Amino acid sequence: MEQKQKRPYRKAGPFHVEFRGLQACLRRDKSQVNIKTIVDLWWLIRKDRQFNKALFDLLDEQERDFMRYCLNKCKITSRGFKSAYNQLLDGLVKRLKVLEGANRIGDDNPSIKIEMKSILDKLYQKNVFSTSYYSQFKRLNSFKIIWPTASTTSTYTITLPDGAYSASDINNYLQYWSIQNNLYLTNNTTGSNYYFISCAENPSSYAIQFTMQPVKNTTGYTAASGFPTMPVSAYTPQLQVVDSSFGSIIGFSPATYPADQTTNVYAVYSNLVPQIDPTAAVVITCSNLYNPIANNNQVLHTFTSAGVEYGGLITTAQGQGLAYCPMQGTNSELTLSFLDQNMIPLGIIDNNVCIRLLIRPKKSSSE
Repeated sequence: MEQKQKRPYRKAGPFHVEFRGLQACLRRDKSQVNIKTIVDLWWLIRKDRQFNKALFDLLDEQERDFMRYCLNKCKITSRGFKSAYNQLLDGLVKRLKVLEGANRIGDDNPSIKIEMKSILDKLYQKNVFSTSYYSQFKRLNSFKIIWPTASTTSTYTITLPDGAYSASDINNYLQYWSIQNNLYLTNNTTGSNYYFISCAENPSSYAIQFTMQPVKNTTGYTAASGFPTMPVSAYTPQLQVVDSSFGSIIGFSPATYPADQTTNVYAVYSNLVPQIDPTAAVVITCSNLYNPIANNNQVLHTFTSAGVEYGGLITTAQGQGLAYCPMQGTNSELTLSFLDQNMIPLGIIDNNVCIRLLIRPKKSSSE
C-alpha cells in the first residue's frame, strides 16, 4: 500500500517582522521588500540625524519612493536622503534632455519616443514636472476636427503651439488652421472670411462654447481654392477631444461633439469647469524653513498672477515681516523653489527673476 506524501504546510500571510521596535506586515514570507535596510536607514535618520549612502544604494526604486513618502508623512527632513534621491532624478532628467535633443534634430528612431514617454511618465509620477510642463513634452495640447466631405469624412489633428491661451486665442488659431487647410468661404463683396467652427467664452455660463456651422455653399460666398468637395447633406464639423488633460483645460471631457453628424447649427458648452490657466497660484518654498505643525513646512510665500497679462511683470511682497523657525543645524545654502498650487515644481520660461530676502533674528519681548 502506497503511502501518500504529505504536502508541506505553508502558513498563509500576513507575516509580521520586527526590527529595532518597528513592526512591519508583509504579504509573503519571501517578500522582496528590503525591510531591514529601510528600518536601519530610517533609524539613522530619525534618531541620529545621520544618513548612510551605502544603505540607500541597497534599496530599489519602489523602496526609495516608499521611504520618501514615509519621511514626508512624518515630517522628517534629511538633506542626505533628499540629495541622494534627487541625484537619481537628475540622471533621468539629463537623459530626457538628451533624447529630446535627438528628437528635435530629426532622429525618428521609434525607441527614442518610447524611452522618452517612459522617463517622462516616471518623473511626472514623482512630482518632478508640473502638469503644464508634462503636457508640453507629451503634446497633450491636441484635439481633432472631423470634417464632412462628399461621401465620407476627413479627420484633422490640430496641435496648439506651446503657450498661454484664452478662448479668443484658440478661436484665432482655429481660423488660422482653417485658412491653412482651405476650409473657409470668402464674402464676394467684403472679402471677409466665413469659418465653420468657432470658439468663444461664455461668462454667464462660466464655460467655453464651440459652435459648428453646416458645411454648405452659401449665397454671396466663394469656397477657398482647394476646398474639399461639399457634402450632399450639409453636415457640421465635429470636435473630438481625445485627451483628458487637454480636455480639462478647455472644459470638455473626452468625447466627440456632436456624437453624430447633424445638419443643424451645433453649439456646445463646457461640461467641466475650464482651467485655461492650470497654475492658480505660485508657492515659494525655502529649504531652511521648518514648521512642525504644517504639512507644507517650507512654504515662504504664495501669490497669484491676477490682474497681470501673460508676459507682464508680476510684483509681489509679503508686506510685513513674518517670523519663521529655521531648520536646526548648520546650513551652507538656501534653496528657493517655485511650485504650483499642487506643490509641483513649475517650469520657468523667463529667467529674469529678482528676489530680495531680508533675514534677521527675531526680536525678544524685552527688546
